[in-house]
Amino acid sequence: SWSGLVAGRYYRTDGDFQYQNSFLVPSQTLRRDGAGARTLSLFGRGMWRGEDRQWRLSGWWTKARRGLPGPASARSGGARQWDELGRIWTEGTLPLGRGTLDLSARGQRSRLRYHNPPTQTDRTTVTTATEANAELRYPLSSLGSITAGTTVGYDQASLNEGVDRLSGATFVDATLSLAPFELQPAVRLDAIGANGEPTVVPSPRLGVRWRPLDGDRLTLRGLVGRAFRYPTFNERYYEPGGTPGLQPEDGWTTEGGVSFRLARADALLTAEATAFATRLTDKIVWRPSYEINGVQVWSPSNVSRVYSRGLELSVRARRQFRPNLTVSGGSHFTHTRAENRANPNSPAYGAQLPYVPQQTWKLWSRMEWRGLSVSATGRLVGTRFYSSDESKSLAPYQTVDVRAAYEWSFNTGRLALEAQVKNVLDRRYEIIRLYPMPPRHATLRLRFSLPSS
Repeated sequence: SWSGLVAGRYYRTDGDFQYQNSFLVPSQTLRRDGAGARTLSLFGRGMWRGEDRQWRLSGWWTKARRGLPGPASARSGGARQWDELGRIWTEGTLPLGRGTLDLSARGQRSRLRYHNPPTQTDRTTVTTATEANAELRYPLSSLGSITAGTTVGYDQASLNEGVDRLSGATFVDATLSLAPFELQPAVRLDAIGANGEPTVVPSPRLGVRWRPLDGDRLTLRGLVGRAFRYPTFNERYYEPGGTPGLQPEDGWTTEGGVSFRLARADALLTAEATAFATRLTDKIVWRPSYEINGVQVWSPSNVSRVYSRGLELSVRARRQFRPNLTVSGGSHFTHTRAENRANPNSPAYGAQLPYVPQQTWKLWSRMEWRGLSVSATGRLVGTRFYSSDESKSLAPYQTVDVRAAYEWSFNTGRLALEAQVKNVLDRRYEIIRLYPMPPRHATLRLRFSLPSS
């Protein structure tokens, strides 16, 4: 059988909301200038599906123009950025003996133009990326399953008079059922060659699950593995702000947790608790380095040692009261302590990394009745330090968003009307210092969907 999807989206905003500028004496209420944006996106996908195989071909194109007003403490210099990106990719699943073979390939080309009149800067960067993947999944009778795969990619960018990168990876992971335990061993080997700098990194990992009760009501789990990330082209070479000598992140992470699940025909309750700890060397951290003509320039740098630990708690529930009435909700809490352990003689030693909140809490609820759905989401984000020694911080903030939508179904398709109000409480807050977030605002969306053949 054949099926397809075509979608498009156009978005425009002036972005000129009011904000309080406390750097002026006396403080004044001003309007954000030069923050407008326009985005046009098109997407298409075709799929062929047989009895034991399928194939998909997809394409995505997007073009955007946006203003870069810089920090609210300075007057906008009129800087702008134009982005254009085209991507095409294909995915297929084929039978291979008792297993299945997944094949995929993608190509992407992006173009970024940056223009800043005060500095007479007009720079265009073109980036091309290609990648091919193959993955084989094979059952091991009653013991479990094993998966092996390989990836090859080539990236090129017109940064720093031309940079390129050839990368490859091979991995093997398995799921082994040794009742009452389930083991998940894995290993990945990455090989990266960037401008004559070859890097080969093995990353082992081992996970274990234990279900002491019948079924999956209670699960205990643990994991230990290596964490590795290579710097991107922009992190190393983008101008202004790139750091050519930036080193890859490397380290180890461990976590342990417990989850509980209670299911009935008309209700489902899940609860999870996870503790984690990570030790990284050369962690990549972005910081504002300087300001030029109303634009704040950010640069990445390596923090030689970072120790992170934390706790995540979540609960989700869903209840069906009538055949057409469903109510659901949940909560997610995270506590994170990410400390700089680079230099014991530095004031930043033992301090929280900039802009990493110590606590975040999310609450949400949703009601669905026939074609109507109503939901509300609340977020509480704790203190974020923006100085390396915890001497300066941003105040905690709370936001509430509400959404209501109704959908009509016809023989020719579906029509949906959606209304959303963000920041219902009209809080004035900043996620990044000197970049005020929008006050209360509403959007109205009308969507018409044609059925696929």
